[in-house]
Amino acid sequence: MLKILLSHGVKLNLVQRHNAAGTLVFSLHRGFRVFFLLFAGFLVAVLVTSYDPADSNTGPLILIIGCLLFGFYNEAWIFDATAREIQQQHGMLFLFKRKIISMDDLESVRLSRFVKGEVGMAPKETDFQKKRFFQPTYQKLSLITKDGKGIVIEILKTTQQEILEEKAKAIVSVCQLPLIYAEDDFS
Repeated sequence: MLKILLSHGVKLNLVQRHNAAGTLVFSLHRGFRVFFLLFAGFLVAVLVTSYDPADSNTGPLILIIGCLLFGFYNEAWIFDATAREIQQQHGMLFLFKRKIISMDDLESVRLSRFVKGEVGMAPKETDFQKKRFFQPTYQKLSLITKDGKGIVIEILKTTQQEILEEKAKAIVSVCQLPLIYAEDDFS
């Protein structure tokens, strides 16, 4: 169901918001939440108007609960230049996990691309030329720590490369880090 909704315009892309001076926020589009909450409301209305005590079907209740869970899901990245920290938040509306990363622990911001189905495999010389037609190429936006670990912020198809580059440039301007373009990424 989620795959069908995503193919019809309900995006899981993070959108850029500015809260205060020196703060950059990427969070899920409000339309994602609104869609699922409205769909849950529609299902509740249908269930209430066509309620039959003799018919105790739990299918609609499961759909309503699923839509409510999707509707209350929150994901955000908060880049605070004044506090020199980055917060990653994900979870339900008020019950979410928060991870704080110091900007001083970061080395760079990296944009890299990879072919789906090739991640984790040894790179070949011409991976991008030999990819099969059903293997899409993706672009990944990551933060690289000083110890070499990558923290993935977002992954999009290369057809949306400009969107990811704009986000990377916004992060670079707030964090004052170098932007690295990597041709292949197998990490």
